[in-house]
Amino acid sequence: WLDRSHRARTSAEVVRALHHTRIVMLNNFVAYQNGRALVRALRPVIEYVRGRCAELASQIENATISMQNNLAEGSRRAGKDRRRLFTYADGSLSEIAGAIETAEDLGWPVDLSIVAPLIDRQSRLLWGLTHDRRRTG
Repeated sequence: WLDRSHRARTSAEVVRALHHTRIVMLNNFVAYQNGRALVRALRPVIEYVRGRCAELASQIENATISMQNNLAEGSRRAGKDRRRLFTYADGSLSEIAGAIETAEDLGWPVDLSIVAPLIDRQSRLLWGLTHDRRRTG
């Protein structure tokens, strides 16, 4: 039989080990890491757009958060559920791109020198995660 302090220490160690394992898995997940780079690159874009229209900036922000959350959750799932979450992440990426285009169409010039290549790469990575690579017929 184990005393309570030993069990508490053991469960804390288990939690730390699980947390570390999940971080390592996400660090090795290219689409998640590219998404993190995109999040960082979007910060000045979101702030610029917020100065023009808080609602549009909020949409970019929410879509960015949604994309990353779906990638993180999808990385731990399997089968159709995994693909569904990656499809949601792809939809959020499209929402980010659409909102930025809307800002430009409204006459608010957005610096896309860093953001555009990251969006393009993320789109290609998500396409690979959401499409079956096996050939049919």
